Amino acid sequence: MCQALEELMEDKRNEGEKIGEKIGEMKGEIKGNLERTKIVVRNMLCRGYEIEDVCAIAECDSSLVEEVRKSMA
Repeated sequence: MCQALEELMEDKRNEGEKIGEKIGEMKGEIKGNLERTKIVVRNMLCRGYEIEDVCAIAECDSSLVEEVRKSMA
């Protein structure tokens, strides 16, 4: 009985590790996408695009555009 429980616990531990790795990958992907979006937003602002146009083209919220604009100053 103890052996069966130990194996079950090991399986669950391995499953948890796999889930943790997947979450880490997803977080990295999201962070990378955000950084690329910020680059696009900054380039558009440098070229004189209006905030509403930047939001529409980059598919982002105006708060992100404002954040990038403030970091440029």
